[in-house]
Amino acid sequence: MPILDDRHDLGHPVEDDPDWSESYYFNGYDPQADCGFFARLAVRPNEPHADAFVSLWLPGGDGARLAAARTTALPEPGFPALDTIHAERLVPMQRWRLAAHGRADDGRDLAFEATFEALSPPVGVDAAGRRVADATGAAVTGSLASGHFAQAGRWAGRVSVAGADVAFAGRGNRDKSWGPRRTDGGRGMRYWRWFSMNFADDLHLGGIRVGTADGTLERGWLYRDGAVTSLRGMTVTTRLAADGLRQQGVTLLARDKAGGEHRFDGEVLRSVPLLARGHEHMAVFEGLTRWQHGETIGYGICEYAHQLDADGRPLTPIE
Repeated sequence: MPILDDRHDLGHPVEDDPDWSESYYFNGYDPQADCGFFARLAVRPNEPHADAFVSLWLPGGDGARLAAARTTALPEPGFPALDTIHAERLVPMQRWRLAAHGRADDGRDLAFEATFEALSPPVGVDAAGRRVADATGAAVTGSLASGHFAQAGRWAGRVSVAGADVAFAGRGNRDKSWGPRRTDGGRGMRYWRWFSMNFADDLHLGGIRVGTADGTLERGWLYRDGAVTSLRGMTVTTRLAADGLRQQGVTLLARDKAGGEHRFDGEVLRSVPLLARGHEHMAVFEGLTRWQHGETIGYGICEYAHQLDADGRPLTPIE
């Protein structure tokens, strides 16, 4: 997968598609403090609509979420900021600051601030403006955006909920997408499995498996010892909770472009529904996950999303 240049950290030209979005994602976790977060800020200028949320994993299994939305005076796509949640680009592709303050969903006062320092280059693709002839690729670019990159890094910050302060410092990721984003299945997308793993400053993995009405797309990257290797395929085996929807454990066998195979075993520590505009037609579960690769332990995300039938079951059986 290509390494993208600094201009992709800025705003992209807005296309005519009514579902066009510039979306920013952030996540991080400190296992020593048992504190972490995942967040999204999205600008959809053709609706018009902008929304954001920050969801926190707090010590002892507690959690909190703050959300914001706006339909007028939208921020420019390259400057994701609402009244109570904002992200600030300090150095393109190197350093970001994320902050939130206000009343959480459960009524508690919440304040959050964290700074991201990149550890890996931004790995991704940009198919904006291109015609994708392959039906599976067209379903993905029409549903989950035509451009995307991901990047691993260090997070350091502080969170306060109802006056209880916690400082944290750990690894995590940020990623960004631009283009049409429509997840109601109308353009053929049926599910996705998204993985981010952080083991050390020089060992990270990012990958996605997307199922469509016409086939499956699998893409990813492995960053090790300063070099990026593209992943060309993956086999996913899931252990589900009693509800048959939420992931409790996963084994990922990732194959790189040279034919090498890499095994990663994940144990989901906490699973939280992802509540965000554009995902109303899906069940999306964000799993804070402890990953093992050989003898090496790391942490990250295991995100599963399913299109559901009339009975609330996945249209595609979970592998």
